[in-house]
Amino acid sequence: MRGNKAIIIECKWKSLTLVARRGDSNALRKDVTQSILNAFEQGRRARDYIRASTTAEFTAVDGTVLKVEFQAVNETVILIVLGRGALSLIAANPMEARALDLFKDVETPWALSLFDLLAVCRTMEFGAQFFDYARRRAAVIADGRFHLHDEWDLLEFHFAGALDTKDPQFANLNTVTFTSSGRELERLVLDPSATVPESLRRRIHPKVR
Repeated sequence: MRGNKAIIIECKWKSLTLVARRGDSNALRKDVTQSILNAFEQGRRARDYIRASTTAEFTAVDGTVLKVEFQAVNETVILIVLGRGALSLIAANPMEARALDLFKDVETPWALSLFDLLAVCRTMEFGAQFFDYARRRAAVIADGRFHLHDEWDLLEFHFAGALDTKDPQFANLNTVTFTSSGRELERLVLDPSATVPESLRRRIHPKVR
């Protein structure tokens, strides 16, 4: 919980099988289902449980009970964490995966590798920015016109102030993409002592910041 917003995290430590990497579509569907889709469904069940209960209770392995009041939550983000690999690239482009009969649901999952999750956490300067990014990211994914290689492209698009489906410059375009180097983001992720450079800081008025 952060304020009146909740983040539900589901972890699946799974990589693509060798058969799927060789191009077997059935194996690929099975891998994605077992890793991303099943985790997403678990997260949705937890979210729906909170919405349907006055007070939702979750019990940890050590017996600790977490109580969540329905009225205290006005937004929920479901985040799936995967091992590093091709699955995270598939998750960043769910619309393209629909050709394999995947991600048919209107609500598409947000899945990240551990490395991508580190990039998100190290670049967000405050909690509200994380939820703003989550909303914008979901809208761009659902739009279908935006083709970005991975989560790092989505992040750099966000920091450039262009992660906005309602931007007038995109109004008459059928396809939107862009190129980026990712060097500053990589340096920030790999070096714990590095500070967020200006190029990776959202344009926010100083008084608001």
